[in-house]
Amino acid sequence: MNQNLEGIIENDAQNLVSPPQGKANFTSNASKKIPDRINYETHLAYADFIKTADFRGKLHSLLIFGKYFLIVAIKRVISYELIPADLRNPKTLSDLVVTLKKIALNIGYKFLPRQTKPVSKAGEQIAASLDKQGICVVDINSYQFDKIDVLALPLLEKLRQIRGQRKEGSREFIESRSTALRSVNKDLFHAVDAALTASGILPGIAKYLGRPVSVVDINPQINDSSDDFWQRFFPDLAIDKPSTAYCHRDASGGDVKVILYLSDVDSENGPFSFTLGSHRNRPGRFANMIQEINDTSGFSSTDPKSRQLFSALPTFLRKKCAFGNDLQTESEAAQQILAAEWKIMASKGHAVIFDSKGIHRGGMVLEKERIVLTCVVG
Repeated sequence: MNQNLEGIIENDAQNLVSPPQGKANFTSNASKKIPDRINYETHLAYADFIKTADFRGKLHSLLIFGKYFLIVAIKRVISYELIPADLRNPKTLSDLVVTLKKIALNIGYKFLPRQTKPVSKAGEQIAASLDKQGICVVDINSYQFDKIDVLALPLLEKLRQIRGQRKEGSREFIESRSTALRSVNKDLFHAVDAALTASGILPGIAKYLGRPVSVVDINPQINDSSDDFWQRFFPDLAIDKPSTAYCHRDASGGDVKVILYLSDVDSENGPFSFTLGSHRNRPGRFANMIQEINDTSGFSSTDPKSRQLFSALPTFLRKKCAFGNDLQTESEAAQQILAAEWKIMASKGHAVIFDSKGIHRGGMVLEKERIVLTCVVG
């Protein structure tokens, strides 16, 4: 196990890892308003747009917001992100029936009482860690992990080919990841399901959420130092990268995600980071829906056009899930987020399990490359 991971828990589940000593949970000293208290009226990148927004511009932004309100509302009702990628675009009547069954199941779970099935000691500890910290790190059994590693190779090779078609520095984030379809990659899904079940991860997540869970989607991802999309902060302005760059809560998606490290990850090749306890500091339903609408519509981007549209919204609608780029480094909110941030530097074969509504970010790759599988669980 990588020596950067401190404090192996002294119990039967020797593969569980705890955060470095001295890391306090975010909720112990943070306001529920974080990070909603960004003052965009005085923000260098937004102030002029807010001052110059006219009636026509405000109406235009509200109409776009209204359009995406309907889209997000429908997606939330059917739990769209928990529908496997294979089923999102049914091509035949039988496919449509399967998709409708999945939608009905998603809706039904919203009204069922929490289920508390007994789980193994490892599952109990994973659930407890998720409840307290919002995150858990597990060292997967090498025999189980090796199967995943081999089965992921064809997907990773295809992804490398896609990345190779772009010159260095011209890739977008979407070109760094792909989606594995269960219908095509049955063996990979089976291997991931088996490993996450045997290690107590899926049972632990089920206990944490209070309902049955499974792996919904698997997304292979490769990043290396030639990627520069993460450096494009406010491209029209000379603004330094904030200390909370790329901190966000997932706008949608599974309640819990699992990141499988397929390469060693250290401080130079993009460790995943999570702000401990921030899953309990999440915004209310209405505020979170506003955030998701702005993220889905593209209003959360930092290019000039997106900032202009975002700035034309009424003050109470200026909220983002992807807020990290807008926080000032010296702000109280930024300091509190960083004080509770855990950077997961670990060797190949570790799994990072986290509540996606907590504050998190992927590290930027400065050297070598980072290879992961991100699994949506729901």
